[in-house]
Amino acid sequence: KLFFVWSVMRLIAVLVTVALAGKKQQNRAWRQRRADCLRDACAGIPEDENDDCVDKCVSPKCYDEIYAAEPLEPGEVDRKRRNLFTTCTRNEQEEERKRELEEKRRAAEEKR
Repeated sequence: KLFFVWSVMRLIAVLVTVALAGKKQQNRAWRQRRADCLRDACAGIPEDENDDCVDKCVSPKCYDEIYAAEPLEPGEVDRKRRNLFTTCTRNEQEEERKRELEEKRRAAEEKR
């Protein structure tokens, strides 16, 4: 009985580790995309006023869904829409990751 409990706990620990590793990769990709936008597309805008530009650059699709109808004013903070935008970009990244994995799987099958 004790072995069973230990095995279940170990399985849970492995699953949590795998889930966190995926999120870490997503966060790294998002941070890189954001840094690219800050360096390139939004470089001439003061940092405390560039959220709108950065969001458009990071994900035009999510920006259109969340902010396009009522863009943020320079320096404005809207936590509710920020959370929606963050969720949207994470979902977008996850879909992109799944597409890439599927393409790799197909390419590997074609080589066989």
